[in-house]
Amino acid sequence: MADENGEASFLITQPERVVGSTYDVRLTSGPACDTSRFSSDTCLVVEVPEKDMTSKTPVRVRDGVSLSLDRTGDTQFRVTATATGGGTAATGAPAAEADRASGNLKVGVGRDVQRNTYGRVVDPTNRPPIPRFSFSPDYPTTNTLVRADADRSRDPDGSIKSYTWYVDGTETSAGGTPATIETSLSAGAHNVTLVLTDDEGATARQSRTVRVSGLEYNKDMSVSSGTGRTGGNCAEFSITNQWGQAIDVSHLSIDPPNKVNFIDYSSGAEIAIDTNNDGDYTDAYDIGYDIGRIDTRNKPDGVVLTLGRGPNRLDISAGQTVGVSVCKFQGGGPLRGQNDFPEFGFRYWVDGTTNRTVFGAEDGPTVTDYAVTRSGGDVTVSFDSSEELDTTTFGGEIGNGGSTATVSGSDFSESVAGGTYTYEATFSRPSGTYYVRLDDAETAGGTEVTNLPQNASAGGISATGPYVWQTGGDWDSADRSVGVVHDSYGDYGAARLQLGTPPGSVDGSLVSHWPFDGGSVVDVAGSNDGSLEGGPSTTDGIAGTTALSFDGSDDHLTVPDDSSLEMSDDEVTVSMWVNKDSRQGGYIWLFEKGYAYNMLFSGGNDFIFAINDGGTLYGTAPEGIDHRADRYYHLVGTFDGEVMRSYVDGTRVGIDSRPDEMESASGEDAGIATDLATDARYLDGAIDDVRVYDDRLTDDQVERLSNVTEGYVETASKSGSAVNMKKLDLSYDADIDSGESIELTVRAPGRESDTITLGASDDGTGTVDVSGFRGGKESELWVEVRLTSSSSATSPELDGVAIEEGS
Repeated sequence: MADENGEASFLITQPERVVGSTYDVRLTSGPACDTSRFSSDTCLVVEVPEKDMTSKTPVRVRDGVSLSLDRTGDTQFRVTATATGGGTAATGAPAAEADRASGNLKVGVGRDVQRNTYGRVVDPTNRPPIPRFSFSPDYPTTNTLVRADADRSRDPDGSIKSYTWYVDGTETSAGGTPATIETSLSAGAHNVTLVLTDDEGATARQSRTVRVSGLEYNKDMSVSSGTGRTGGNCAEFSITNQWGQAIDVSHLSIDPPNKVNFIDYSSGAEIAIDTNNDGDYTDAYDIGYDIGRIDTRNKPDGVVLTLGRGPNRLDISAGQTVGVSVCKFQGGGPLRGQNDFPEFGFRYWVDGTTNRTVFGAEDGPTVTDYAVTRSGGDVTVSFDSSEELDTTTFGGEIGNGGSTATVSGSDFSESVAGGTYTYEATFSRPSGTYYVRLDDAETAGGTEVTNLPQNASAGGISATGPYVWQTGGDWDSADRSVGVVHDSYGDYGAARLQLGTPPGSVDGSLVSHWPFDGGSVVDVAGSNDGSLEGGPSTTDGIAGTTALSFDGSDDHLTVPDDSSLEMSDDEVTVSMWVNKDSRQGGYIWLFEKGYAYNMLFSGGNDFIFAINDGGTLYGTAPEGIDHRADRYYHLVGTFDGEVMRSYVDGTRVGIDSRPDEMESASGEDAGIATDLATDARYLDGAIDDVRVYDDRLTDDQVERLSNVTEGYVETASKSGSAVNMKKLDLSYDADIDSGESIELTVRAPGRESDTITLGASDDGTGTVDVSGFRGGKESELWVEVRLTSSSSATSPELDGVAIEEGS
């Protein structure tokens, strides 16, 4: 490159169709530079993490010369050689030289592209902070404090220096800590924005909409058995319209306690609404039709009932309070106290916009932030309460599937800070995964905690020392994580690695995401929770999670209309996994948002994505793939305002440029597994992991969404006492079934171990030797984890890994 502080620039081109949109460049040395084509002491490395691609260029460095790397532009990096003295190079000889002093390194095209199995990635640029915040409660009303919490925000290469909050454009710091705000909001939709600034001045922001309901529950619910309005089990309460105008109530949701097996609405009189709230239901509002007997045993989210039809809907005037009585809960004995309160919800309309109020058992004393963690040989359970609890009333259990033990109040310690009571208990246990369940607890005043039981588990190893990765914080701080979920939603856990695509990881335009885990229809990305109708049940889904199964007769999901599902700029992407149970004929609807954007099977088998441009419904041509039963297919439809595209398992199979806009679907609910417009065309099969984006995803992004069979995590490094690299043991706790594997590679600066491959025979906990290091000691280590599965329906799980010096 030159002998007296000379320079050479390497220009890196990045064709999007090959490598996507992100890459890293770094200098490294040692065995990590060896390839099948050359062996070099030092090399320049270009890496594309998401595509698992690497290009290496050898650099020969003479004695007395040091190299440095810096960025000079978006695609240009400069390698500088500096003479440090002591060299033996002849006069005029280059101090350092590269095989290609300048040129284009086309990652993904050249022959030296290979799987990345070498050391740590270092990005020469500052990475901005990553904002994440959530709201509580889930369904705020005008009488509740809304809390926004950003404690899961992080900076990948430094620290967060400031949190700045804006509510409806006005900066606020009301209550809480810098990472939280607490404020009362008026009825309606409010924009909340968080701006983060890191220690190098980089900023990032996230905005979310919180909807505050003006239909207020008056916290006066009571339950009775045998003495109710119609006999049997009844619940009664009142609600008040706090909006400044009348509202139109269209639906009532009822989620009874688990002990209830049936709701018997055979006469219509079991639901009554006392419009003048005088306690006399003889002249109450009548819903106008008989509902029949409902089996609630396979409905984890309860049922949704229409309150009247057409002009018979329920109107509540501004400031009006109405009483509500719901009876005939059957099975499981009498309803007694707050623990037996059903959860109720009302969907209503104001100014043409739909709103929701949801309330029930959680309105009594509750525990929050219930968590179980593992550290070394200890399993710890902790939770918070806004009220002081009587520990003598605690009852629960700890176990691992083989042995169990009782959990009692004497196991717990209590501390209080800022009005929050924290309870914690620690149990010594050998390696393995343990659950801790809390079944019973009361306040010091004798009131039962309403949201019990609580249950959580933590796996891991009993190893101690600095080189252990097994908590949510360990995985969240990873330098790289692609195709792996380590978050607490649905069937996933924050302290466990499992294949999948985290919400928002592919594109920031994600509007709604329904994982359907455990039969839940909660939107984990937005606020568009659905409601089950008919009798959908749970079944095996993708990547070891659960999905919803629809019977092809009347099972479906309805998502209330919301402005967030009205796509801006006429761009949209819909993604889902579908497993057909039988061959059906005709049109079978998968997703429907009015006439705006739809996904369906034509002829019962050919996948079509359809857009209505304001008068005509256009669909991509049938792709001619035989979607056989008992296999999940990943189906995606996109529209960018000009071109529709359809994809099956990550491959584009259809394209159509006829529509030039998308019709508005304002006021129209969204339907899944049916065509709501015809109340027919039901799917006989399973659907999992439905996502809607307010943007057109690229081919590469769709391919990433479809890949749930492999993923990797490169942990953040940990430092501690120096260990002998020839005597390392690796302990693990993993769940690995047939067709699944986990690869583990231990890394230290400039070198790496041989890859350790775990299969089904290694399921559970174990300890293996680490080979491949030539000796010496290191005080900084990290691990690369690769998860693979032969099927999109299954996933290995890793609960913990530790490195220790053996004998």
